[in-house]
Amino acid sequence: MSGSASAAELSDKIVRLIQVLFGVILAQGILRNSDLVASPFAAANLVAAVGFASLYFTTVRSWIDWHLTMTKYPYDVRLSSPHRSTEMLRIWTDIGFVVTYAYLLFTIEPLIGNPGADVLPHLQGYAVLFGLYLCSGLLRRRHYGNSAGQVRAISIFGSMYLVLLGAYWALGRESGLLDTAAASWLNGMALMLIFALTWMYRSYRQQLRRCGADPEVAGVEGAVEVR
Repeated sequence: MSGSASAAELSDKIVRLIQVLFGVILAQGILRNSDLVASPFAAANLVAAVGFASLYFTTVRSWIDWHLTMTKYPYDVRLSSPHRSTEMLRIWTDIGFVVTYAYLLFTIEPLIGNPGADVLPHLQGYAVLFGLYLCSGLLRRRHYGNSAGQVRAISIFGSMYLVLLGAYWALGRESGLLDTAAASWLNGMALMLIFALTWMYRSYRQQLRRCGADPEVAGVEGAVEVR
């Protein structure tokens, strides 16, 4: 068995573990929010439904893109690998994505039947996601070179999420808007902007792939390097 084949097989075993964790989170999200899934268009659930849809869009696209990433940049945790320590950190970072998705699901629940609830904890989860995207890309670079972790798109869109987070904090908490009847409107706008930013981020990445302008996926049809 060649060294590269051994590394790929080890990576596949770790990927299967993360797949199980991912699947559990997706299933639990539906089970825990069954009332929302059953009545997403009820007036009291509309804000939560927007957040739920945005989160599942993000999670499913992350699932797909992560698998494409792993076909080109598998984990290399062989004992003989000089990059074993950073690759182990990369695994823990990727598990951190699963934990963050679970956190995002839990922070949707207070909005069900209460569209004016404070959504700041939920928005903070998206900022954490982009921090993890950046860490994962940088760790890949340590093993596979700079072409394995283009951070420009992550930095640009991550900054946009931070601006949205800061705007919500200023309008909601500092100005007291969350204590008024406009709280549900503010929450709805914030979650719709989250959905829009996520869609723009994924569309931007897809456009780069289509025009062949993304150096990280050159020669690998349809592959991406970030979640």
